[in-house]
Amino acid sequence: MKVVIALASAGVLTLIPFVGVCAWDTVNTYLLANCPLRSEGWDGGNKITDMYKNDTIVYYADRFGSDSEYNYIKHNPTNKYGYVDHNYVYY
Repeated sequence: MKVVIALASAGVLTLIPFVGVCAWDTVNTYLLANCPLRSEGWDGGNKITDMYKNDTIVYYADRFGSDSEYNYIKHNPTNKYGYVDHNYVYY
């Protein structure tokens, strides 16, 4: 994930690229070992926490984006759970 942080100092705007590693940057990782969605304040994170047990979770932040409402309406009925998305979660 690449985030650009803007800092204003003495009237000058500076853009600083920031690269962070979190669950949504990782393929084949477990939700709770990285960035639990529950900590983002999304109630659905509790359901994902229950469903993920021993399942592989694959994150596609660059593909699906980070808008929870937009992602939630995307469905793929051929998958085990379909989309149960907030940010980045795809089974």
